[in-house]
Amino acid sequence: MNFDLNKSLQELEKSDWGNPQSNSPLEKKCLQLRQIPLNEFKADDLVRMILQNIGIEYLVPLAMERLRADPLEDRDFYPGSLLGAILEVSYQFWEKHPDLREEVEIMYNKLFVNESNEEDLTKDIIRDLKKSHLTFTEFGYYRDLIWKDQRVKQTCSGYAIKILAVIASRQPIVLEDLNALIPEPLSDKGVQMLLKNQFITYDYEGTYPAPRFFRLSKAFRKKLGL
Repeated sequence: MNFDLNKSLQELEKSDWGNPQSNSPLEKKCLQLRQIPLNEFKADDLVRMILQNIGIEYLVPLAMERLRADPLEDRDFYPGSLLGAILEVSYQFWEKHPDLREEVEIMYNKLFVNESNEEDLTKDIIRDLKKSHLTFTEFGYYRDLIWKDQRVKQTCSGYAIKILAVIASRQPIVLEDLNALIPEPLSDKGVQMLLKNQFITYDYEGTYPAPRFFRLSKAFRKKLGL
């Protein structure tokens, strides 16, 4: 790593973000973490900041340094959460750092063949890591593309953006298959929000009632250049 771990993100990026703009505990914590030296970051601090896409040019290499020693370095917090956060990093970052991308892929694959990890790799952890790995290998490109849309930024949470990325990658896709690929099942309210904003559409294949097959709407696909 060619940066000083005794410095904070604020110092390294030469940028002061000022005071919190809301009462959000997450915002306050992230601003606080930007002001402490990187060598004081704990595993859960890295997870929190990386998932918020803050300081990843510095924090991803720092996280990788720790994961090289132990891919489940955060065993006391939630085993696999740091690697999971790394797998969720933006597609654009990996385009700039193909060497790190290759290393992450190798690390992920080795994780499941190392018998010493069996005790910590519960079914839930394996499921979460596999979902994050799909973002890393398949959905990340679409997530970054969709995130650039201004209307998406105004109306969608990170969870909704991931749903749209999965639909973009696998369309047409039935709800059951979609739910198997996202952190939490998509509710009827979530479906209605995406339909109302004309991000998605659906149709039935077969005799009604039949499963709904979701797609990005034609207008939204055109806007994204898909």
